Amino acid sequence: MYERHNRDHKKFESKYQLTKRRDSPLFNRQTARFCRIIPVAFFALVALTPARAIEQNDPAFIAYYTLTKVGTFRDGFKTIPEYDTIFQAGGVYSIQCTGIFADTAKMKGAPLPNQITDGVNHPPSGFLASIGRTAGARELSPQELVYITKLDINPKKNVIHFELLTKDEDNRRRAELYFHIDNLESAKPEEVKKIVDTFFVDTATANAAQTKTVKLGMTTDSVKQLLGSPEKIIDLGTKTIYVYKDIKVVFVNSKVSDVQ
Repeated sequence: MYERHNRDHKKFESKYQLTKRRDSPLFNRQTARFCRIIPVAFFALVALTPARAIEQNDPAFIAYYTLTKVGTFRDGFKTIPEYDTIFQAGGVYSIQCTGIFADTAKMKGAPLPNQITDGVNHPPSGFLASIGRTAGARELSPQELVYITKLDINPKKNVIHFELLTKDEDNRRRAELYFHIDNLESAKPEEVKKIVDTFFVDTATANAAQTKTVKLGMTTDSVKQLLGSPEKIIDLGTKTIYVYKDIKVVFVNSKVSDVQ
């Protein structure tokens, strides 16, 4: 009986030997085909893998900025930001252009937004802008220092939102900037930062840039191009004074005669 069982077992092995043994022709053909497919599939996957692009609230982009936390207070079940109080100061940034609309920081709700498309700012305007602003609304000045209190990235809507808060403690202003960037999902973080840098940069970068110098004999247009629009203009006939945050530029016959 034992011998009969042994013979049956050998017949069973012989029947299935073709697919069981590793040195069988069928096994070798299947293995070779599989080994050829793996490298091709791998390199095809690498080729199709896109370059590092910006993501929803992308840490690589957010890392360029250090946000500031403001104080809060409770109003029933709501937590309300208290912009007059800095809970944890973050990075300080310098405004690099004119035309950024800002309103009183402690106003209820958000200030009217600055919509930035193709690198050009479109501040609020028209009838709705006239009724949606407070008496303390104004434009931020070039070189004015600000904090960043909010940063939201939404690649699907091609929008990056910044909330800025002026650093001066007296009557702080708040500005909302919405950067509309085509194909944001495929944009690299460093490319997006270059667009933002034309509106505000960290103070280290701003200080490293070429110093802006007002020289005798410069025209009013040259000074505006260098320093931006003045906060006030005092017209005394042949003598005109441009008043900026830190300096006064005196013109005689439309040319710089003195800086105070």
